[in-house]
Amino acid sequence: LRVLRLFHQCSQLMMLARGLIDSMQLVTWIALLMFMFMLIFAIFLTEFIGNNADDFDEPDQIRIYYGGIFCSLETLFQFVCLDNWAWIMRKVTVKYPLLSIVFDTYISFVAFAMLSLLTGVVADHMSEVSDLQKDHEEKMKTQALEEYADSLRRNSSFGDQETMTRAQFETIFQEDQVDFLEDIGVHVLGHQDEFWSCLDIAGNGCLSWDELKSGLVRLRGDLQPKDMLRMRCAAERVARLLSPRGGEDLTL
Repeated sequence: LRVLRLFHQCSQLMMLARGLIDSMQLVTWIALLMFMFMLIFAIFLTEFIGNNADDFDEPDQIRIYYGGIFCSLETLFQFVCLDNWAWIMRKVTVKYPLLSIVFDTYISFVAFAMLSLLTGVVADHMSEVSDLQKDHEEKMKTQALEEYADSLRRNSSFGDQETMTRAQFETIFQEDQVDFLEDIGVHVLGHQDEFWSCLDIAGNGCLSWDELKSGLVRLRGDLQPKDMLRMRCAAERVARLLSPRGGEDLTL
């Protein structure tokens, strides 16, 4: 149970475990494909080498490594791990040098290509899990920010009003009240004037609580391409209203 608590407390470790679990289905198919190739090579090596062990200088060693299908599979798995594979291969290639082509082909395909594919699949799933984890964290922060905006209204002396003035707005964001916003990436302290100017679109000196909440949500995080597109579309609509020729030239 303590180990499971450790997984929940360490987000990076939890993300790694989720990535491994999510990729197990595809990893299983890759492992099955590797086993099929190993079985094909094992049958060939057993028939060509194991059954003719007496033709070699050390027949007992040949039988240990190639005396049967399971022995050949174990040897080929040792090749995949690159564990002393050159010494085992030379036991055979001394008599049949052309068999080095078979061993090199097997190592190149199974040990390098298949393992690289396996690594790529796991890494790809890790990236997907990481993106999902980041999206979840962003949603949680956005939800916490909306709840914080609601709490500002409940705790303020003018929360029963639908709108607030500039002076009331400044009393909300005092230095001792914005620590939470700074922690989740909303930098308001020292930028109250700019924040008010962005939210007070009508320029009437009043701001609703809903406008404040949506402004706080939009203020956090980096600028996304869709935000740029939204600003461009809004600028084009305004330009079309101002110019009968259309606003494309004005926005370029």
